Amino acid sequence: MNATSYLVGFMVGVAAVLGGITALAVAIDLSAGSDRSRGASVLLLVLGVYLVVVAMRKFRNRPGPDEDGDTPKWMDGIAEFGSGKSLVVGLTVGALNPKNIAVGLAAA
Repeated sequence: MNATSYLVGFMVGVAAVLGGITALAVAIDLSAGSDRSRGASVLLLVLGVYLVVVAMRKFRNRPGPDEDGDTPKWMDGIAEFGSGKSLVVGLTVGALNPKNIAVGLAAA
């Protein structure tokens, strides 16, 4: 049951991000053939810089070749999660994953 709750939460999170980005793209006209407004250009530039900074931080903080990576603290108690908590974790992971946001922007 926890896996199903997580999956539903993840799908809803991704759908919410895609819906929000699509609504934003329609509102500021990010279509390929249009002239972008200054706000749209600034938004895309800020998002691009943010993704580069996140990637650089991840790269610098990665474990060395002989080191084991640390498991995130929230994953230690994952076996004890109930359906509600699994749903919230799936929703959060689906909505806040930078890869999902980047793919959503590309699709928009």
